[in-house]
Amino acid sequence: MVAPRSPLVLSLAHPPAHRTIAATSMNRRYSADGHPDEALRLLLADTKELSMPHVTLYALDEELAGREPVVLTELTSAVVSVYGEWIRSSVDVRLIGIPAGRWARGGVTVASAAPAVTFGMREEVFAREDAARVVAQLVSAFTDAVAAVFGDECRDEVLVELVGQPTSRSGLGGKVLGNGSATD
Repeated sequence: MVAPRSPLVLSLAHPPAHRTIAATSMNRRYSADGHPDEALRLLLADTKELSMPHVTLYALDEELAGREPVVLTELTSAVVSVYGEWIRSSVDVRLIGIPAGRWARGGVTVASAAPAVTFGMREEVFAREDAARVVAQLVSAFTDAVAAVFGDECRDEVLVELVGQPTSRSGLGGKVLGNGSATD
């Protein structure tokens, strides 16, 4: 169960005959018999105020050039491998190619660097009872995705940052999101 301060609450009940999953957010309740992702999918489908998961990959431009389609597919599939197929259409991927001379380590520009991945998501994920498992799966899936495209030799250098964002510090359409309503 998510911490009480969170606007999103997931609960699982295990009666003998079936399993009921409920998600509550912004004074709405969603229930589904079966997989926990179904209740969350229903919630997300009906709640436009929720920010979508977004992936940003930073790579040297010359190493990224020509690989964009496969990088987009691999990073999207990494998210789907953890959350399920229902999330695919909501995953936003941004590829940032950094020109030569603009990536440095220790004050010196680098000739090559392993790509870095930043994954932005709702901070409530970190308060879930299964947060450690979800974090480990995401880090592993993103590292595998990058290595599949850029080569296994970069695997040990791939940085994955998971960034939790409170809804109250996000905006959509020029309005701040928070507690289920956009405010001016």
